[in-house]
Amino acid sequence: MKLEKILYLNSNKNDFLADSFLIGLKILYGDRVFEYPGNKFIYKSKETNVEAMHGIGFTLYGLFDASECKEFNYQFELSEFDLVIFGDIYRQSDLYLKWYNKLTRKQTIILDGEDTPAIWPYYWAPWKKPYSISYPKPHKNFNYFKREIIARRTNYYRYYKFIPKFLTGLLPLPKIYEVSFSIPESKIQTTLIQKTKLFGKHIVDDEVNRNVEGSVTKYAFDNESDYYEDLRKSKFGITTKRGGWDCLRHYEIAANGAVICFRNLEQKPESCAPHGLIDGHNCISYSDYSNLKSKIDTLNEHDYKRIQANSLDWVKSKTCENMVLKTVQRHFDICRE
Repeated sequence: MKLEKILYLNSNKNDFLADSFLIGLKILYGDRVFEYPGNKFIYKSKETNVEAMHGIGFTLYGLFDASECKEFNYQFELSEFDLVIFGDIYRQSDLYLKWYNKLTRKQTIILDGEDTPAIWPYYWAPWKKPYSISYPKPHKNFNYFKREIIARRTNYYRYYKFIPKFLTGLLPLPKIYEVSFSIPESKIQTTLIQKTKLFGKHIVDDEVNRNVEGSVTKYAFDNESDYYEDLRKSKFGITTKRGGWDCLRHYEIAANGAVICFRNLEQKPESCAPHGLIDGHNCISYSDYSNLKSKIDTLNEHDYKRIQANSLDWVKSKTCENMVLKTVQRHFDICRE
């Protein structure tokens, strides 16, 4: 389907899923994308304090000139848009409740980038927010794309915690669909440089950090170029599950030619982002520092380059542009079923 006019709904907080999706839309569809309200983060602006943002403004932010932002105004009717995309349903619920009966399934995409496996509005226990029970459920009305899907826990919330978790894992999931963070194609380094050290300076795993001299667990750099350069010189980048399994760091490590070392990757549910990471193929999964050191020490140069090349191929499939194309295509395929 040719998309002539797209309405993208922003929240007032930077969100890696919502913002990376908007970046992909902007790259693909340019001035056919209208925003409500205008995004405060992906545009160059003196008013944006990137240091106060989650991720301190690296990778996804300040990419476009402010003049490229087209804001939605009420001279348009919702029916004029081929797509209306809720970039952050948890923070746009008021707008969803106001508009849901004006939108069609075919034109509406719901994105949920929250760390919780709960789909909106099941996060709240009914005795804490009883009126949420009566809300029209977005996953029943529209196509709902979620980053953190864990069958047992997603269903546990969906049944308002009345059913034990060991039973909720046996129940079928509602119709929700996978989505993940992504990275602009322009941020992927295609020219690899000589590796001069083993690990990147920013190591989020406390145990590994204690064993690597000169590393830090907090942000190690105050600008993106130094952060990227450090990763480009490193053979390996360390990452872990944080609030959720998906993290922009996974993509930044791979995009700069380092091999992802992911603690306990095998524990990640298959339905949770990131998707497509395979131990020994395009990353290394480890259980503790001793296990990580053993795997690295026994890795020969040929196998390292193989994993590194596969890692780059993986991140090239996870660009903002690809994520938008894949999700939009999936949306329309579902609508045709």
